[in-house]
Amino acid sequence: MVADSPSGPWTDPLGKPLLTSDLTPTQEYDMGIFEDESGDFYIVFGVWDFYIAKLNEDMISLAEKPRKIVINNPRGPYNPDGKNTESPTDDKPFLHFYNGKYYLSWGCFYAMSGNVYGPYDYKGTVVEQESYAPGYDSPTWPKGFKQGRHGSFFEWNNQWYFTYCDISQTGNRFFRDTFISYLHYKPNGEMALIRVDGIGVGEYDADQNRIESEDYFKAKGFQKKDIGNSFTLESSDKESYAIYPNIHNVEVQKEVFVHAACGVPAGVQLQIRSGKSNGRILGETIIPSTGGADQFKTFTIKLENMQNVTALCFVMNSEGSNNFSLDYFTFKNQK
Repeated sequence: MVADSPSGPWTDPLGKPLLTSDLTPTQEYDMGIFEDESGDFYIVFGVWDFYIAKLNEDMISLAEKPRKIVINNPRGPYNPDGKNTESPTDDKPFLHFYNGKYYLSWGCFYAMSGNVYGPYDYKGTVVEQESYAPGYDSPTWPKGFKQGRHGSFFEWNNQWYFTYCDISQTGNRFFRDTFISYLHYKPNGEMALIRVDGIGVGEYDADQNRIESEDYFKAKGFQKKDIGNSFTLESSDKESYAIYPNIHNVEVQKEVFVHAACGVPAGVQLQIRSGKSNGRILGETIIPSTGGADQFKTFTIKLENMQNVTALCFVMNSEGSNNFSLDYFTFKNQK
């Protein structure tokens, strides 16, 4: 369908399917559209075996014959041990690009390649048992909690997300909720496990134990850094900021505890502002050198003028960069 506006009206420009049922040996449904870094568009589709083809500029015709995508050593909800060659993957393939690599996913399973056409090497899943908050892994699908996580990966405001199907709350595979989770990448390009819960993204609570720095809603001048079991934000500019909106129960708080590390001998200035990087100052302090950007300590920042505050922006100012790391913050002292 084609329209001049997302709200329509929509029209059918072909009067027939773009992908016909005899086009390839697979089934031509659940397709995804992918734009590469050069501005070319591709369509990817299939069940068990996936196919890819470049689209013409009109976006409603194929520029080439679809090519089968080779996946080395694939796994899937019907193929946990790699022995099911008839159903090795799943349906609903999706492509995205990050830091020089192409990611082909089918549900929570994925493979990586340096070429959009492949071959792709299977890497793993973004969901394991430890991903789930209590009550969100059951009831599950017939093939287990990794089945049916069909979804899409995308970037917005310098943050990555995975949005996907979930039936843990409905118990009905034909009535699926849509969940969304933060997504973080390891240094080798592989994707870290997501968190599946009822909080979602862009929502926080001052009463929760701690708010992880990498789960920001918008950031500039910070880069995520893998430190093993979690991530931190490491400064990559002289001025960096990270915004956390919709923090429930925050306006009554009197102080915030920041778990941070500093490798700048003179220390860095850390400000907490209301809502945005130039919002009113709610609290500030100098974080002294801790002996390195990987030597974390907890610092207390007094908060003032908290009336009508729902969002916090952490602003770091320093003469140097890559020498300050923010791990998490909490409103309860967790030394």
